[in-house]
Amino acid sequence: MSGHTENSIVIDAPLEVVWDSTNDVRVWPDLFSEYAAVDVLAEDGDTVRFRLTMHPDEAGQVWSWVSERTVDPVNRTVDAHRVETGPFEYMQIHWHYA
Repeated sequence: MSGHTENSIVIDAPLEVVWDSTNDVRVWPDLFSEYAAVDVLAEDGDTVRFRLTMHPDEAGQVWSWVSERTVDPVNRTVDAHRVETGPFEYMQIHWHYA
């Protein structure tokens, strides 16, 4: 089964601040409460490959997966996909900043 989700959020901050903070995956555990840890595995230009680890769920299960994210600073977009899918069959994510 496949699905599609769209989310939007308005952040009362300068675009550059939001761009910089949300694209620094190393600080995601401080930015997003669901993540316990991030390990950067590789960086190549505008692409970063990293492992995300979540906090244990109610059953004590700890989910982890590897993602790859490529930023396009000119167009203010980010494309990401799961390399190791973790609890998902697949995941492709597109972020657009305006």
